[in-house]
Amino acid sequence: MAEIQEGSFERFKTVRYLKSLIANTPNDLNIMIWGPPGIGKSITIQEYVQEQGLGFLDTRLSQLDSIDLRGFPSKNSEDGYADFVPFKNVLPIPELHGEEGILFLDEANLASIDVMKAGYQLLTDKKIGGYTLPPGWRIMLAGNNPSDAPGLIRDLPPPLKNRIYHFEVTPPVTEEARQDLFNWYYKHNIHPSIIAFLKMNPSKIHDMQHASKENAWPSPRSWVMASIAITGKGIAKDDGNLDFSKYEEMMFLVGNAVGKGHAIDFSSFAKIYERLPNARKVLTDGIDSVANMPDRKDKAVIFALTTAMVANLRDPELYGDPAVVKNYFDYIKTIDKEFAIKSLKDAGAIPGLWQAISKSAEYKPYAREAVQYVRL
Repeated sequence: MAEIQEGSFERFKTVRYLKSLIANTPNDLNIMIWGPPGIGKSITIQEYVQEQGLGFLDTRLSQLDSIDLRGFPSKNSEDGYADFVPFKNVLPIPELHGEEGILFLDEANLASIDVMKAGYQLLTDKKIGGYTLPPGWRIMLAGNNPSDAPGLIRDLPPPLKNRIYHFEVTPPVTEEARQDLFNWYYKHNIHPSIIAFLKMNPSKIHDMQHASKENAWPSPRSWVMASIAITGKGIAKDDGNLDFSKYEEMMFLVGNAVGKGHAIDFSSFAKIYERLPNARKVLTDGIDSVANMPDRKDKAVIFALTTAMVANLRDPELYGDPAVVKNYFDYIKTIDKEFAIKSLKDAGAIPGLWQAISKSAEYKPYAREAVQYVRL
C-alpha cells in the first residue's frame, strides 16, 4: 500500500467538500471550521443555508458574555424559582428563526474563556441554562488558526476541542478549488481583469507573508474589495477593459486592498489591456471584425481576453443569440486547447450561459475534437 502524504489531503480542504460534509452528516456533529482569514469560511455557510432553504443565526462569540449564552435570569411567577430566559437573537427559536437551520458560532477562538466554558454543555447536550436547541438545528463554529495572528488569537481549551469535529479549509491551492473561486467571482461580478491576473498568478490569491507588517494583503476577500474599488471609480469597465487614463489611481486603489507590492504586479499585468481587443465586439461582430486579435502564444493576453469574453457572456441578451455563441467558438477554436477548456470551465459556472453553449451546434463537434480535455 502506497504511503499517504499529508499533501494528498489538500483536495478535501475546500469549501466544496465542506458543503458536502455538512449535507451528509447528522445535526449532532458539531463542525469547527479552521482556516486563515479571507478565504470564505463564513460566506460558505451563509450560501449553504440559502441553497438548502435553511434558517441561519450568526452568533459572534467574540462579542458575547457568558450570560448571553445562558440567558437572562428571571423569576418564575408560578413556582418562585429563578430560571434563565434565552435572548432571542443569540440562540435559535423555531417561531423566530425556523424549524431547521444552522447556529453559526463565528470567531469561536476569539471568545473569552468564560464564554467557551459556557458553550461546553450546549455543544455536548444541546442544552444550556433553560434552553434546548431545536432538533432541526445544528451547531457550526469557525475561527482562524492561532498561527495566523500569534498572541492575538488563542487556541481552544482541550475539553472544548474534544466536543467538536475539526475541519480545516485552506486557500485554494488545487486547480479545482481555484476554479470554484473564479466561478464565484464571475457569479458576483468581480472584474475579469482581476480573475485573469489571478489565473496567471495563483500564488497571489492568498498571501499572508506581510500581513503582520502591512494593513493590506491579498486574499480572496481583499481581491473582491479591489474589484469593487476600481469598478466603483469607473476604472474597470463593464465590457471587461480598463481605463488607462487613470492608471496611477488604479494602482493606488488596488494597493489599498491587497498591498502595494501586489498592486504593482497587478498593474504591470493590466498593461496588456492597452492592446486587448474589445471582448464584446469580438462576440457580437466576430473575430474578422477586429484588427488587433492577439497572437495565440501570448498567454497573458489570451487569459485576459477569454476571461473578458465569459464575463460579457453573462448577459442573457448575448448568450441568447446563437450568432454570439458561434463567434465565441470561432475564437476559442483558434487558441490552444489548454486556454479554450479553461474558458469553457468558466462558462460552465453560469447556468444560463452553459445551457446556451452546450445546446449550440458548435459544442458537440468541438467537444469530440477535444475529447481528452472535456467530457460530452
